Amino acid sequence: MIKKTDRLIIQFYPWGLHKFLLAGFGFLFLHWPGVLAGFAIGCLLDTHYEEDPRPPKPADLGMTFMMLAMAVMKAEGSIGYRTIRYAHQYISDHFGRAYLHQRRHIFDGFARQQIPIEALSLQVDFHLDYPAKMQLMYFLIGIGYADGKLSRAELEVIAHIADLIHLQAKDF
Repeated sequence: MIKKTDRLIIQFYPWGLHKFLLAGFGFLFLHWPGVLAGFAIGCLLDTHYEEDPRPPKPADLGMTFMMLAMAVMKAEGSIGYRTIRYAHQYISDHFGRAYLHQRRHIFDGFARQQIPIEALSLQVDFHLDYPAKMQLMYFLIGIGYADGKLSRAELEVIAHIADLIHLQAKDF
């Protein structure tokens, strides 16, 4: 299971009171050097750190779709011509022909890489609405059926993705 991201949000409160209070106490005890030291320490106390509860936004939704498609393609062990053709046609229809041509070499390179299904599914779950998740499932099932049959391995990968993006069982 994916945990919260390691990215931190750092917020600085410019009108926070710590820096002014500590600067005042610093002046009482050490005069001007105390003002500088108190102000510096107060600035650190007025800075707030917290974990970002959201997964990072996908830089490119089409690439996320293509990476998940490649995970389904690789599940069976071999990637057929009809499956790649179906994926290219779908991406071209939904994201544009120019989009596909710009990213085709990247898509083909995914075949040699490990696909982080959990991280990609977390992004999809957080950033897409339910109808868009259904569209993703339609695409992934189409990838599975592109070679004429949906293998058990492909179905398991698709079901795992559906579970990760919180797709209801009746819709799956």
